Amino acid sequence: MKIQSTPLFIQCGIEEVEKFLTVPANIEFLLPQERISEFKADELGCEFKVQGGIVIPLLFESKTQEGINYKSGSKAPFPFSLQIVIYPIKSGVEGYLNFNGEAPTMVAMLAKNPLTALFNDMGKNLKKQLESPN
Repeated sequence: MKIQSTPLFIQCGIEEVEKFLTVPANIEFLLPQERISEFKADELGCEFKVQGGIVIPLLFESKTQEGINYKSGSKAPFPFSLQIVIYPIKSGVEGYLNFNGEAPTMVAMLAKNPLTALFNDMGKNLKKQLESPN
Protein backbone atom coordinates (compact mmCIF):
# COMPACT_ATOMS: atom_id res chain seq x y z
CA MET A 1 0.00 0.00 0.00
CA LYS A 2 1.46 3.32 -1.08
CA ILE A 3 0.12 6.69 0.03
CA GLN A 4 1.42 10.13 -0.83
CA SER A 5 0.10 13.18 1.00
CA THR A 6 -0.91 16.36 -0.70
CA PRO A 7 2.11 18.59 -1.42
CA LEU A 8 3.12 21.04 1.26
CA PHE A 9 4.94 24.35 1.19
CA ILE A 10 6.63 25.82 4.24
CA GLN A 11 8.15 29.28 4.44
CA CYS A 12 11.37 28.51 6.31
CA GLY A 13 14.79 27.02 5.67
CA ILE A 14 15.34 23.34 5.01
CA GLU A 15 17.72 23.08 7.99
CA GLU A 16 14.90 24.12 10.32
CA VAL A 17 12.57 21.48 8.86
CA GLU A 18 15.24 18.76 9.10
CA LYS A 19 16.13 19.71 12.68
CA PHE A 20 12.45 19.52 13.69
CA LEU A 21 11.72 16.21 11.94
CA THR A 22 14.79 14.35 13.20
CA VAL A 23 13.53 14.63 16.79
CA PRO A 24 10.97 11.81 17.28
CA ALA A 25 9.25 13.68 20.14
CA ASN A 26 8.27 16.41 17.65
CA ILE A 27 6.07 13.96 15.73
CA GLU A 28 3.48 14.52 18.48
CA PHE A 29 3.00 18.09 17.24
CA LEU A 30 2.17 16.82 13.75
CA LEU A 31 -0.52 14.36 14.82
CA PRO A 32 -4.20 15.31 15.07
CA GLN A 33 -4.62 15.31 18.86
CA GLU A 34 -8.29 14.32 18.69
CA ARG A 35 -7.36 11.05 16.94
CA ILE A 36 -4.34 9.85 18.95
CA SER A 37 -3.56 8.94 22.54
CA GLU A 38 -0.76 7.58 24.71
CA PHE A 39 2.06 9.30 22.82
CA LYS A 40 5.55 8.30 24.04
CA ALA A 41 8.94 9.24 22.60
CA ASP A 42 12.64 8.83 23.19
CA GLU A 43 15.72 9.61 21.08
CA LEU A 44 15.18 6.51 18.89
CA GLY A 45 11.52 6.91 18.00
CA CYS A 46 7.96 7.40 19.15
CA GLU A 47 4.79 5.40 19.66
CA PHE A 48 1.12 6.31 19.87
CA LYS A 49 -2.36 4.83 19.61
CA VAL A 50 -4.75 5.86 16.89
CA GLN A 51 -8.54 5.64 17.10
CA GLY A 52 -9.45 1.98 17.25
CA GLY A 53 -6.60 1.18 19.63
CA ILE A 54 -3.94 0.39 17.02
CA VAL A 55 -0.41 1.10 18.25
CA ILE A 56 1.82 2.87 15.73
CA PRO A 57 5.55 2.72 16.54
CA LEU A 58 7.81 4.98 14.45
CA LEU A 59 11.57 4.53 14.62
CA PHE A 60 13.84 7.25 13.27
CA GLU A 61 15.90 5.67 10.51
CA SER A 62 17.89 8.35 8.66
CA LYS A 63 18.21 11.82 7.24
CA THR A 64 19.10 11.81 3.54
CA GLN A 65 19.21 14.34 0.72
CA GLU A 66 15.64 13.32 -0.13
CA GLY A 67 14.24 13.79 3.36
CA ILE A 68 13.66 12.21 6.75
CA ASN A 69 12.96 8.48 7.05
CA TYR A 70 11.06 6.59 9.72
CA LYS A 71 10.18 2.90 9.80
CA SER A 72 7.76 0.73 11.73
CA GLY A 73 8.71 -0.71 15.09
CA SER A 74 8.06 -4.22 16.35
CA LYS A 75 4.53 -3.47 17.64
CA ALA A 76 3.30 -2.24 14.25
CA PRO A 77 0.29 -4.06 12.74
CA PHE A 78 2.35 -4.50 9.52
CA PRO A 79 5.79 -3.38 8.28
CA PHE A 80 5.92 0.12 6.79
CA SER A 81 8.15 3.08 6.08
CA LEU A 82 7.34 6.78 6.23
CA GLN A 83 9.48 9.21 4.31
CA ILE A 84 9.00 12.93 4.70
CA VAL A 85 10.31 14.20 1.38
CA ILE A 86 11.56 17.79 1.55
CA TYR A 87 13.56 19.96 -0.80
CA PRO A 88 14.52 23.62 -0.77
CA ILE A 89 12.99 26.11 -3.16
CA LYS A 90 13.62 29.84 -3.50
CA SER A 91 11.03 30.93 -0.94
CA GLY A 92 11.07 27.98 1.49
CA VAL A 93 10.64 24.21 1.43
CA GLU A 94 8.33 21.95 -0.55
CA GLY A 95 7.58 18.31 0.07
CA TYR A 96 5.13 15.57 0.95
CA LEU A 97 4.78 12.48 3.13
CA ASN A 98 5.34 9.16 1.40
CA PHE A 99 4.04 6.00 3.11
CA ASN A 100 4.82 2.48 1.94
CA GLY A 101 3.24 -0.37 3.89
CA GLU A 102 3.04 -4.13 3.51
CA ALA A 103 -0.56 -4.42 4.69
CA PRO A 104 -2.78 -7.37 3.74
CA THR A 105 -5.27 -6.42 1.01
CA MET A 106 -8.31 -6.18 3.31
CA VAL A 107 -6.42 -4.09 5.89
CA ALA A 108 -5.11 -1.83 3.10
CA MET A 109 -8.65 -1.24 1.81
CA LEU A 110 -9.87 -0.26 5.29
CA ALA A 111 -6.82 1.77 6.27
CA LYS A 112 -6.06 3.73 3.10
CA ASN A 113 -8.54 6.62 3.57
CA PRO A 114 -7.86 7.16 7.30
CA LEU A 115 -4.10 7.00 6.71
CA THR A 116 -4.32 9.43 3.79
CA ALA A 117 -6.22 11.87 6.03
CA LEU A 118 -3.64 11.37 8.81
CA PHE A 119 -0.68 12.15 6.51
CA ASN A 120 -2.42 15.19 5.03
CA ASP A 121 -3.09 16.45 8.59
CA MET A 122 0.55 15.82 9.51
CA GLY A 123 1.70 17.93 6.56
CA LYS A 124 -0.64 20.78 7.51
CA ASN A 125 0.49 20.61 11.13
CA LEU A 126 4.17 20.64 10.12
CA LYS A 127 3.52 23.87 8.23
CA LYS A 128 1.71 25.37 11.26
CA GLN A 129 4.51 24.35 13.65
CA LEU A 130 7.30 25.84 11.57
CA GLU A 131 5.57 28.98 10.35
CA SER A 132 3.94 30.03 13.63
CA PRO A 133 5.73 32.72 15.62
CA ASN A 134 7.41 31.33 18.74
